[in-house]
Amino acid sequence: MEDDLPENAQRVLAIPALETANKELHPRVFNILIMGAVIGATHVVTLEKAKEAIEKKLGYKFEQNPKLREMNFKALERGYEMVAGTGVA
Repeated sequence: MEDDLPENAQRVLAIPALETANKELHPRVFNILIMGAVIGATHVVTLEKAKEAIEKKLGYKFEQNPKLREMNFKALERGYEMVAGTGVA
């Protein structure tokens, strides 16, 4: 597996993202969970700004089904939490 990684990879974090998405949330929010983990690892934006961007992009879907908002935001937060305390910053 290490041979598959880019040579310039500085750190690899193993998180059970697929399992978490499938068992705790929904498979469709796997990408949002990964987004939360990337934000948690890099702090490139705040969770609040990420939520604003998701709301802007998917707000029309959230209006049709408010549970989608909750599920996406929970996935974002869960991904963020998965890398918390890993020493990445």
